[in-house]
Parts: sequence; C-alpha cells; structure tokens
Amino acid sequence: MGFSIAALGLGLIRLLAALPPSLGIVFGRLIGTILYYKATNRRLICARNINTCFPNLDGKQQNLLVKQSFQQNGIGLVETAWAWHRPTNFIHNRFHVKGAEYLRQANGKGILLLCPHYS
Repeated sequence: MGFSIAALGLGLIRLLAALPPSLGIVFGRLIGTILYYKATNRRLICARNINTCFPNLDGKQQNLLVKQSFQQNGIGLVETAWAWHRPTNFIHNRFHVKGAEYLRQANGKGILLLCPHYS
C-alpha cells in the first residue's frame, strides 16, 4: 500500500484548504519562501525577467521582488485550494463581485466573463 505523489499533493491541497484565511496566507508565504530557495532554475528565470523589466532597480531591490513573487505564488496556491475545496460562501463572503446584477439579468442566457488575475 503506497501513496502516489498525486495523492500526497491532493492531500496537501485539502489540508491547505482547511486553513483559516490568516493562517493560510502565512502558510502560502512560507511555501513560496521555501520554493524561492529550492527552485533554483525558476528563481534564475524570475530574476532575469525582473532584471529585464526593472533595470532601474538595484540588485537588492530586484531580489526582493523575486522573493515576493515566489511568496505571492505560494499564497496563490492556498487561494486555489480554497476555491477548489471550500464551500462557495467561503469565497463569496470575502469578495465583492462588481456587476453581479448583469449576471442575474442574463436569466440563463450565455455570458462571457473576463477576469484578470495577478500575483
């Protein structure tokens, strides 16, 4: 009886989903920080991109942006876990949807939603 990596990953996602928001953000930031140090190739790619986009920042400022990017991605992992494994009202009670009246007015007709997402 062995566990697959996929089952282990899903178990981790479900554990993250059970965290309250304040603790989830802390854990997400921690996951991002660990990945910052462990995912060397990804960190180098991110550093190159930050250097290209923000050449006016010194090395220390650029490195801080790289680290913050990894931390935000870790937080995004926790937020994704919440979206997949929490009741709908968990999300709805924390965010305001602007223009929700248009969704209600559609009355079963097709709707195209465009939603930007950022780290």
